[in-house]
Amino acid sequence: MDGGCVPPMCPSGLTDCAGECVDTEHDPANCGGCGVVCGASEACSAGRCRALRGFSGETGDTWEAVGSLGRGLQDFVPAGEAFMYYGSGTTFARLDIAAGTTGALTSSPRGLAGWGSPTLSGGFIWEIVPPYIVRYDVAAGTWSEVRADVMGASTSAMTVADDDGNLWGYTRSPERLVRYEIATDTLTYFPTGVSAGTQTRLGYDATTHSVYFSGAFNPGFYRFDIATEAITTLTPHPEGRVSDTFCADRSGHIYAAGDCGGPSYFQYDIATDTWSPIPDSPLGGCNGSCSVHEDGWLYTEDFGDTHRLRLF
Repeated sequence: MDGGCVPPMCPSGLTDCAGECVDTEHDPANCGGCGVVCGASEACSAGRCRALRGFSGETGDTWEAVGSLGRGLQDFVPAGEAFMYYGSGTTFARLDIAAGTTGALTSSPRGLAGWGSPTLSGGFIWEIVPPYIVRYDVAAGTWSEVRADVMGASTSAMTVADDDGNLWGYTRSPERLVRYEIATDTLTYFPTGVSAGTQTRLGYDATTHSVYFSGAFNPGFYRFDIATEAITTLTPHPEGRVSDTFCADRSGHIYAAGDCGGPSYFQYDIATDTWSPIPDSPLGGCNGSCSVHEDGWLYTEDFGDTHRLRLF
């Protein structure tokens, strides 16, 4: 070699960047590659710059009435989206957020999970309803059946999307997380080794690039690290088990109503593995759902009545 220069033999986990061994996942100046710098509104997670949604964990003091929506609110609504979709069984509709009006839409040919949530990715609303994966073309206003071979029994689970264009769901017999890679039309199953039970609640967090999950009325609460496929048992819900109302802000927090029979509401801080109370909801959480809108709101519904709380 010219001048006798020998490139470094970098240890596992480090990359040779111009003759220097660097951590391209955790070095902010080399996220996933030499000299790749994340923007001010991004964080390096699992070797990639990921958008920070900006939620600090602070909330407003008062819930405000929105109207009457059906069960199964969309898990997360990106900034600038004018509509929130929701559905359960043969019901599918959307809320015009600015106008505060709702409108019924064509129902999925395979129905929607009775206790699930649809998710938005790539201009489509998706849901994993074993054995099917269905999608709604927002522009065309039509449904299609994408897959009919999802293995395992349905748990009426939520469906969530991650930042890499994948869908996540959950099945039992055996208990597994399900990943559907939209771009490659690929299904992958991840045995969990735990029992999340029925009506499985899911939430994706970008800061840790992980899926957080629990079964409704199940005391267990878990993290699935997408990069390592490791499952970690977390601090359980303060009231012993989550109810149906469960959603994530993709900024390091998960929101979950209290156990059935009361208006209590809690926020889980991913960085500290702790739960804290937030203002009580006017609704119970036993038969509801929730959604975070990136424009700064936490929506919650129970038996159709819907309220929202400001997020900062």
